Amino acid sequence: MVAARDIKYGELILEEKPLMSRTNKNSLSNNLNNDLQAIFASLPKANQNKIMSLCDVRAVRTNSSKTLRGIFDTNNFKSSSNECSHLFHLCSYFNHSCRPNVDHHWADPVERVFATRDIK
Repeated sequence: MVAARDIKYGELILEEKPLMSRTNKNSLSNNLNNDLQAIFASLPKANQNKIMSLCDVRAVRTNSSKTLRGIFDTNNFKSSSNECSHLFHLCSYFNHSCRPNVDHHWADPVERVFATRDIK
């Protein structure tokens, strides 16, 4: 994602509700793949399409087809209490850098993205 304007340190850049969430405690089953498939199947088609548009780093590395599990593993954010994992559309496009210029904070029911330094 590229900034279209200057952004100041500490500025709220984005608030986004998750497309999909999975409870880490008391999961639907003991199988992550089954949980993800069940949750995904219950979503509106528009949300399914947004999820499938996200990167699957495993598929890129192995030159294979995307999987829901690969997309989830590549893009999920854990809530601050680590009780849930959330998948977002726009939040997933922010950089995954060793020197990030944004920070993510879960503030139920949204993920908030703030600038950690001035962005030009």
